[in-house]
Amino acid sequence: MGHSNVWNSHPKNYGPGSRACRVCGNPHGLIRKYGLMCCRQCFRSNAKEIGFIKPLEKTINGKKIFTAEEQMDVEARRKKRDLLKPHLRPHISVVASGFSKVCS
Repeated sequence: MGHSNVWNSHPKNYGPGSRACRVCGNPHGLIRKYGLMCCRQCFRSNAKEIGFIKPLEKTINGKKIFTAEEQMDVEARRKKRDLLKPHLRPHISVVASGFSKVCS
């Protein structure tokens, strides 16, 4: 049994060796999500034609700006988190003089 008989004799039906880009045939950098089966380079060149649109983030000085609905959603998630995980809330202890102090 020579080398040419053994080479590629094992079927590649699963694993990374069985998959390649459907556009260019490149097996590296494959995007399999949503059944794309496309390498990252081909995805970047064809993303708009496929229908992928990158969402724009509104930022000022590197801080993300939320709309009113997004802000309410963030606050609701924080309240839910605080109810489920009370150990994440800051501990408040009352000092004898009547002021409250946040302990960490």
